[in-house]
Amino acid sequence: MADSASVNRAVDQRITQYWSETIDANRRRDRQRNDEVAAPPRSRHWVCSPDYGDEQCMTGPFGRYCWYPDCHYPPTGRLVREISKIARENPSVGSPWLVLTSILVRLGRAGEALGELVNCTAANGACSLLRGWAAASAGNLQDGESFFREGLSASSPSFVCAVTNATMLPGRMPRVKPGFPAGMQAYDTLPLWRRPAPENCPAIAEESERIYWLSDPLYVVPGNDRWVQTVLRQIEYSARARVSSGDASGARWDWIPGWWGSRRGFRDSADQGTRATWVSHRAARYHFVPDFEGEGLSQPTWNLVAGEPYEGYTPAYARFYSASVQHARFRAEDSPRQMTAVAGTMAGTPVGSASTAYLVFTDAPESFPVVLESEFTDGRAVFL
Repeated sequence: MADSASVNRAVDQRITQYWSETIDANRRRDRQRNDEVAAPPRSRHWVCSPDYGDEQCMTGPFGRYCWYPDCHYPPTGRLVREISKIARENPSVGSPWLVLTSILVRLGRAGEALGELVNCTAANGACSLLRGWAAASAGNLQDGESFFREGLSASSPSFVCAVTNATMLPGRMPRVKPGFPAGMQAYDTLPLWRRPAPENCPAIAEESERIYWLSDPLYVVPGNDRWVQTVLRQIEYSARARVSSGDASGARWDWIPGWWGSRRGFRDSADQGTRATWVSHRAARYHFVPDFEGEGLSQPTWNLVAGEPYEGYTPAYARFYSASVQHARFRAEDSPRQMTAVAGTMAGTPVGSASTAYLVFTDAPESFPVVLESEFTDGRAVFL
């Protein structure tokens, strides 16, 4: 087994070689079409967006960036085999596993990445974090959450504080801010944002726990997939920033996470340019994170579709619609007990003809939710 510096150089060289092959292939094609593009390597790029039909541009192994407007990637079979070979021969070095996972997930082969990671033995929770990335990307949110929590338990406190920091999620992000994205100036405008400095981490942990509790998408699946999505976006954003730059040696496990990707996603949504823009809304259709009126976290309000300046997440397992709901409390006669009545209607939504409604009660983070069931009558459901 080679030392980690030699392994990193080998991985970096293979990434750089593939980029050169990609650039050369596109230049040859352009010459054949008498449409020479005279841009030297890495002098400019086009940002791909699946919202505008750029699916071919989205299929590359290193992310959304394409060095030519009509991008073409060479076959990736040899690249994957060579990176896999390096990883298997050096199972305790994290960088080849990070690169291999990044490439396979990008190519839609997350299940294959999970199988490869069986051989990973890198330290500091790296293998578990990568398994969480692969499992969550494959749609297995429960396993993804388990792997992430396992990996974070072996990580440094500062890393955990940064990766799970939910104080960046509530509030409206300014669209343009001078000097962005150098530093984190734009986050200073968010109402609850706390920098993940050691002195802030206890408060961050307490506030993040409450924010994630209030942001769980209706308890539709086990675990909290909004928490999973935040950790996934942080790890994916930081990893891809290194892999796409051809600098696997920078793929450490104590990085400062990517702040942009946390709110609206990285894979097809975040634009790392100088503007606070988003090239796709596919990954950020719903706004599950509440905003808070007044001081602290005591008065949450929700707006399911809040638009581009706000946090967004699109679960793959369901569609969500806002329903009209009323609730009231009554004190029973000659008794200190209270009765709560909740009535809701799905009128105006595509699910107006549903036969059964469910109401979920939860009173604290990590509490076991209580689920009530009611039949729809005339398009309404009532819970007592």
